[in-house]
Amino acid sequence: MVGDATSVEHSLQWSFADQRVFDVIRPLARRLVFGVIGSAYAKPTELLVRPFSRSLWHATLERWWSMIEVAGTIVVVTAGIFLLMLGVLALLVPDQFGKFLLAFAQTSRLHFAELALRLVVGVSFLVCWPFMQWGGVFRVVGWVLIITTLIMVLVPWQKHREFACWAVPKALSYTSAVGVCSLVMGSFVVLALITGSKA
Repeated sequence: MVGDATSVEHSLQWSFADQRVFDVIRPLARRLVFGVIGSAYAKPTELLVRPFSRSLWHATLERWWSMIEVAGTIVVVTAGIFLLMLGVLALLVPDQFGKFLLAFAQTSRLHFAELALRLVVGVSFLVCWPFMQWGGVFRVVGWVLIITTLIMVLVPWQKHREFACWAVPKALSYTSAVGVCSLVMGSFVVLALITGSKA
């Protein structure tokens, strides 16, 4: 009985000690985690001395989202400029235009690089469509890019190469039309972003 009482006393002492350690570590760990997440909002020294607050958490999320919107805007502008340059290439140098289109399907590395770019552009459209003119159109385009990219991930890259070798020569028969369409789409993307931002 004495042994049992002693063991119970020791366990209570340990539990109290553990509770004190936990009470000290918990706020430090919470600030550390929040400091990693909120490093874009405040300086690390401020996060160590500033108590955790819901308003600071919301401000940090808003700051991160604004950074994502800026990155998405850059990607969308780049996609629009890319379409404009692709249209110019198709109209001025059609042979190089055909080689460029075929290049993306020649190796697995280029195949997956194209898929990654498609996915980034699709997500960027979903981020930016609320402040773009004709935003509903770009919302649909973003989802189409994402869904088709996920489907293409499941398809062997050799199939992609076979399709490109079959489709690109046919498209080159209408190089001028493809170039004009590319110019129109690029202009549409850039114009939608500029006019939507001003609205």
